[in-house]
Amino acid sequence: GLLVVGYREDPELFRGCLKSITYLRYAKNERIIVVVDGNDEEDRYMGDIFSKVFSKWDHRVITTDFRLQDIEMFEQRAIKLVEEVKKCMGPVCIMQPHFGKRAAMYTGFQVLLQCQVEAVVVTDSDTILDTHCIKELAFMLDDNFVGAATGDVRIWNTGTMLSFLSSLRYWFAFNMERSAQSFQNCVTCVSGPLGIYRSDVLREIIDKWIRQRFLGSLCTYGDDRHLTNLTLALGRYVKYTPYAFCYTETPETFIRWVTQQTRWSKSFYREALFAVKATPVQSLWMTYEIIFHIIYPFILIYSLLVLIYKGTLWQMITWVLTLFIMGALRTFYALVYTKKLKFLFNMFYGVVYLIGFIPAKIQALLFLWDNGWGTSSRLKKISKWNQKMIPILWIIVLVVGIVINIRRFIVSDSEKFEVQHIVGIIILVCTLLIGFICYCFYQDHEKKKRVAREQERRKISRDQNISKYHSYIETDMGVPLTASMQNQYES
Repeated sequence: GLLVVGYREDPELFRGCLKSITYLRYAKNERIIVVVDGNDEEDRYMGDIFSKVFSKWDHRVITTDFRLQDIEMFEQRAIKLVEEVKKCMGPVCIMQPHFGKRAAMYTGFQVLLQCQVEAVVVTDSDTILDTHCIKELAFMLDDNFVGAATGDVRIWNTGTMLSFLSSLRYWFAFNMERSAQSFQNCVTCVSGPLGIYRSDVLREIIDKWIRQRFLGSLCTYGDDRHLTNLTLALGRYVKYTPYAFCYTETPETFIRWVTQQTRWSKSFYREALFAVKATPVQSLWMTYEIIFHIIYPFILIYSLLVLIYKGTLWQMITWVLTLFIMGALRTFYALVYTKKLKFLFNMFYGVVYLIGFIPAKIQALLFLWDNGWGTSSRLKKISKWNQKMIPILWIIVLVVGIVINIRRFIVSDSEKFEVQHIVGIIILVCTLLIGFICYCFYQDHEKKKRVAREQERRKISRDQNISKYHSYIETDMGVPLTASMQNQYES
């Protein structure tokens, strides 16, 4: 079964997600359930889009005034809902009162489990699925020890520098980090845009998952990571396959991106406590991953602050150059593996990490109690001051530290401006300048390619329509298609 969850999604993204479902090629995909986390008037458009996309299918839109997590499955309301779903052989859209993504996922899980599916594929409402992704995910379950699996998540909106660098970061996150975890059978997070869970595993963990509490509050975010932790705690394998892939959206503005990273970081720190329970039955690699990702950002914060406030100018220049060199080492692997020159830009992701990812980690620890969806509703503008305050303060801390460092260098009698400073600054400036110029050329080249593909697609579509028109004229009307008729149609 396939489960799609969403909340006030961008109409075009939601429509694209549903259309990609119509192109899926996997005969054993028995059920398609879409759960909309909201049943107010503002949410109706998602049901309308669902009906239009699946207008040629046997489909149904069901609106409820309850959530399955609030009632027992043997109650009449739950039984009636499941029966309504079973009556429809095609896609079903369930619209329920808003309570967060986890509540929507729970409804979809329970309905699909009642339909006796063998496994559940989960995706988000802004995700474009590859035609064969479900088949490839299902292959991972051929091993009975595998309880869940995830695929490769790619970024389609790479029009801004931030989203472009994020797309490169996604490749490393999946094809290096998750691949290493998969080799040890312990992928630490089945990604929300594309994951599969075995039904017998879901039946065993779903009640613990929906009732999870932290600091006395019912948990709403971090649903994917907690599902993964519960699966790992059973001693089951969690795998990654690059052959199943999808495309999703990433934030294009800095504050929205930091907000997304904050939400993910909150779930990581909270789930790190639960992941400890799984370490005795999993590989030592999982223990290493947890410890490393907990302490590394704070070691980096400490070393960076000591460097810019206490270190010399040369030490600061050397540190930044080292940052680019370390990024280049990872880039070399990607270049060899993919043969794509765009990964050369990955060395600049370190700047984004320092400016945006570190304050996201700090903000995550300060707001662990916040259960909001964060960036999930794309129709909601981000205006909360607390989402902007810490990133701005962090940038101020960095700028002030750099200014103090430069001033100390100017007034210092012991440290003089030497050739090494000039060489270091020239290398640093040239690296940034050349990188930016190459990025502009790359984006211009990609834009031209997109325009050419769109023109080719329209030409093919027009030729197909002309062919259909030709067939209609000759077959249905018995009239041969003349040159003047064809010219009139094309115009």
